[in-house]
Amino acid sequence: SDLGAFYQVTESGFDKGLPQKPIADGLEVTREMLGADGAAAQKLQVGTGATVRIRVRNSSPEALTNVAVLDLMPGGFELEPNGLKPGRNAVPGADYVDVREDRAIFFANLAKGETKTFEYRVKPICSGKFIVPPVFAECMYDRGVKGRAGGGSIIVE
Repeated sequence: SDLGAFYQVTESGFDKGLPQKPIADGLEVTREMLGADGAAAQKLQVGTGATVRIRVRNSSPEALTNVAVLDLMPGGFELEPNGLKPGRNAVPGADYVDVREDRAIFFANLAKGETKTFEYRVKPICSGKFIVPPVFAECMYDRGVKGRAGGGSIIVE
């Protein structure tokens, strides 16, 4: 009999190094980690909270639906208690928020030229120099529409 054959190749993981340049294919995305004074932080203290501010802008010529914004937290950081709640309409501008141990995922729709801002609170739990992974946004049903900001590093004392 002719049963045919099937195979599948999957790949997963993270980049070994930080990206050298941002990607802006219809979406522009940025992330800032803000200290207590509201300015971008280069250094934080263990146990002192910080605000993560993510901005995503639709730079494509049409409205975008089902945009996912993935923000991986640096190692040594965790969400503050009640720093981000999961669920529908949990954050202004987001249709749904998925919170995991090492990341936050925001789902939203963006009109042509629209910018949305998402904020949540984190705190460092140990000292050291940490790599901050890049934030990534993609239209879930059109993978050609995507954006990625460069990562960075932060020092925790």
